[in-house]
Parts: sequence; C-alpha cells; structure tokens
Amino acid sequence: MQLRFVGKKGLGVFASHRIARGTFIAEYLGELIAHETARNRDKVLDAMRLQYQFAIATEEGPNNIVNGELDRTIDAFYKSNIVRFFNHACDGGNLKPQSVTA
Repeated sequence: MQLRFVGKKGLGVFASHRIARGTFIAEYLGELIAHETARNRDKVLDAMRLQYQFAIATEEGPNNIVNGELDRTIDAFYKSNIVRFFNHACDGGNLKPQSVTA
C-alpha cells in the first residue's frame, strides 16, 4: 500500500497491486467513543477539514440505535493506522466495510 497526497482531498491510500474482490484488506483502528463525544469532536475536526470517524453498532438488533443513529463511533484521529486514509465511501468508494466481532 502507498500513502499519497490526493489534491484537496488530502492523503489517500493506493494499492501497489490488484486486489481481488472480497479480499479482507485491513482493520479500521481507533478510539471507541459515544456519539455525543463524536458530535463534540466533529465541531473541531470539521473546521480543520479532518474526518476520521466511523459510526458503528456495538451489538446487533434494534437496541443499537440511539436517537436514530448508531450507538458508537470509532474515532481514528488520535489513535489509528493507515486505514483512516482509505476511501470507504466518498464519491462512491471502492471498499465495503464489514463488521468483525470476536
């Protein structure tokens, strides 16, 4: 994988070789925070044009929704890996997120 500057979009990761469809590529790492904390951080990070938050449900079922939103967020701003620079969905994206639980 190569980390490259992509104009006004910032940094992006590019594969150094072709990756077969359905291949697991990497785990999104970050701090697991509540949505209220995520919203507060959004105010600061949006002003800096930085967004490394990924909303998730910590459990399956109807109780994972709080006020119409998923109940937790992975914030990769302070603690992370190269995956925070992957194109998950912006402009159509070419990766599909997959929840993996232990």
